[in-house]
Amino acid sequence: MALAVLGAPILVGKSLCQRDVIRFHYPLKLLVRERLLAGELPLWNARSGLGRPLLGMIQPAALYPGNLLLALPAPLCLDLYFTLHLLVLALGVRAWLRRLDLDPTAAAFGGAVAALSGYVASGLGRNCAYVVGAAWVPWALEAAARALAPATKRSLAGAVARLGLFLALALLGGDPQAVFFAALLGGVQALSAPDRRRVAQAFAVLAAGGLLAALIAAPQLLSGLEAAGVGRAGGVSVGDARHFALHPSRLLELAWPGAFGTPTGDRWFVSTLYDEGEGAYQEPFAAGLYLGLATPWLAVAALARGRRRIDLLLALCVVFFLGVALGPHLPLWEPFFRFVPGAHQFRYPEKYLFVVTLCAAALSARGLDAVAAAPRRATVVAASLVALLAAGALAAGPR
Repeated sequence: MALAVLGAPILVGKSLCQRDVIRFHYPLKLLVRERLLAGELPLWNARSGLGRPLLGMIQPAALYPGNLLLALPAPLCLDLYFTLHLLVLALGVRAWLRRLDLDPTAAAFGGAVAALSGYVASGLGRNCAYVVGAAWVPWALEAAARALAPATKRSLAGAVARLGLFLALALLGGDPQAVFFAALLGGVQALSAPDRRRVAQAFAVLAAGGLLAALIAAPQLLSGLEAAGVGRAGGVSVGDARHFALHPSRLLELAWPGAFGTPTGDRWFVSTLYDEGEGAYQEPFAAGLYLGLATPWLAVAALARGRRRIDLLLALCVVFFLGVALGPHLPLWEPFFRFVPGAHQFRYPEKYLFVVTLCAAALSARGLDAVAAAPRRATVVAASLVALLAAGALAAGPR
């Protein structure tokens, strides 16, 4: 229901999108739409300079099956195309958490927290191609989680097939880094297996699923690698990757949305950010960080009910990748960028906030499951939080 309310404006001619979406993503998707409606594969952009490889850019998602939505009237088809991936993400988180043995209510809550989070919602409006790719990450984690339970050869083959398909959709959707995120979290999830044999089994499924995804998405992958080899042979330099790191003061926004005002222009509280040496003030990559006031408390509830390995691993991921998102503000970023395989291919430390968001949403859902087992204590805590919110609102009100 909440997602329907968020997406409702597009049905009356409004749009949720701004910034890079209007200047970059919309024109490219309209070009993809034009070529598809003409009965052609969208391989080449003849309207940019002397021509550019549309397929090799990856972000236009020229071969993505979701492009079927572009057959609808424009511009509705564009907003619908991007906004529906919030639902894909929410349902994917729910399916993943159900696979981790959460009840349907708690799993649905986790999906709502992830899809309506500040990072994902602001990403939809500003860098929507990344939301399309990220929407398939929890589906990939759900497929990989099937290897954590007792399994037959047939069920493991099914897990590999599902994983390969979802990873391929993330890549075809326009964001190779989403596949990287899925691999990182899939590896962490594999460590939660109850014994070494299942840990090895989970990693084997990850490897086989990644290989299958590369085969499915080979036309897109090979074209993208060829184009990247011309522009960025060897990956991204450390200097380029430092841009768009999370400013430490913005951590307050995880619980207080808009704490520093609207992140636009050089009067914003945290505006000392420059885009790749051009010397111009820029808006942050992630305009929103908010995770909900209840999320940290529910995460504590999940950790307090006992030392379950998956809860500890999710909490460690939240802390670790929040540190990575801070970029050069912490000494963690550069070793991660240099030594973790694949990390040097991607810019913008703030993008790791998606991993933080996904893990925090999962942990809060697991906390809700724990709270439901002790409703009396939960009522007391909830009443205390409401009282704190009321006191904060009075203190922050006009004087």
